Amino acid sequence: MSYYFPLGLGYLAAYLEKQGRRVELLVESPRVEFWAELNARLRQHAYLCVGISSMTSAFPQALRIARLVKQHAPATPVVAGGAHVSGVGAAALEAHAEIDFLVLGEGEITLWELARWLNAETDAEPTQIAGLAWRNAAGTVMRNAPRGFHPTLDDFPPPARHLTQFTDFALHAHTTGGGGRGATMLSSRGCPFGCLFCSAHLTDGKKYRVRSIDAILAELRELRDRYEVRYVFFEDDVITVMRKRLLALCAAIVEADLQMTFGCFSTVEHFDEELARTMSRAGFRLVIFGMESGDAQILAQLGKGKGATLDDARAAVARCRRYGMRSFASFVVGFPFESVAQIERTFAFGRALRPSLLTFNPLTPFPGTPLFDPQRHTPAHADGWADFVTTRALPFDMNPELSASQLMQRVQRAHLRYYLHPLTLWRMLREIRSWGEIQALLVGFLGLLARLFGARRAA
Repeated sequence: MSYYFPLGLGYLAAYLEKQGRRVELLVESPRVEFWAELNARLRQHAYLCVGISSMTSAFPQALRIARLVKQHAPATPVVAGGAHVSGVGAAALEAHAEIDFLVLGEGEITLWELARWLNAETDAEPTQIAGLAWRNAAGTVMRNAPRGFHPTLDDFPPPARHLTQFTDFALHAHTTGGGGRGATMLSSRGCPFGCLFCSAHLTDGKKYRVRSIDAILAELRELRDRYEVRYVFFEDDVITVMRKRLLALCAAIVEADLQMTFGCFSTVEHFDEELARTMSRAGFRLVIFGMESGDAQILAQLGKGKGATLDDARAAVARCRRYGMRSFASFVVGFPFESVAQIERTFAFGRALRPSLLTFNPLTPFPGTPLFDPQRHTPAHADGWADFVTTRALPFDMNPELSASQLMQRVQRAHLRYYLHPLTLWRMLREIRSWGEIQALLVGFLGLLARLFGARRAA
């Protein structure tokens, strides 16, 4: 099992510490039995507030945490944030009495201002805290004006990894570039594109904002020297969108001689020859491309911006191969305006690309995206949010020609057809450079099979 350090919570904790707050961070890991530890802490300590962050599929667990807090300390405010509540908005308060406040969007400054108010350090009223949803004395849910996205990311210190046993956290085998201790980090926030299926803009914004190269290098050195990290995956949505800045970062990494390797996400149209060559020299070993569709008509309807073509996708994979980087092609299938023929065209295109790795994701309409219909897609019970993952069939249909279970079956077959093909297996073996990579690929392959057959049982 892999465990992941939550960068979002880490940033919130670090910013509160910067403002002089005492913060505890509880994250599940091999050394932490989460629910027992949470019970123990709630029995032993009184907290100004308890903050919970979750994605949509984890929201039922977030509610379980909130109920446990109220069981131990009914007067302790519960603050929820993250992608899910930023997508559903005030409805999360209206439906769940165990939550007292919502931090919507980018959370650092909103949470700090709320903490000051809860601790009676300011005369300001909750109505003045931008980005907050709350209940007034009459129990009416209020939603304040939205908070803008902070322009200077260097004002936010690196995530508070020191509040956990950080060396317990690991990455998926496909992101580690072949073994060694790995970590994630951010060099930027925001994505200027407007993909119909993506909710990243809710918490990170659409304007691309960057950290300084000095700040990035300082965090990389800390990861290397304090935590013995040798591989870093940049979680930026589109690190390649600002070309000159990434070229400068790569040059700085080479000059610093960090002896580390890296991975990242990229769009195919921004991954040109010079950038690929420079990234490889700097130590990048994996690039995950959001290709989304193998059908040109569908690609044009997804809101990814102008310029991305199927030829760009082919060129991106070829450049990775040429410069010794693994390519990971990610697709989404099952759009309401997509035919079965177009879905099959995407499967065929993915196979023909011959990337190092690929995944076909059934469309999931996350809250806050144009494809989410609150009346149709909100589950009758909160536990239903757990179905909003790409590894199981949705309880409702998104595509007019295929039911959710039929779509999932086609996705399973497409994955198996690709990964069990002798040429794919041969290419994966040919890319191995160390024993660590053999272990990583084996773990990743077994995990893929478990995911596929688990999804088949769920469907």
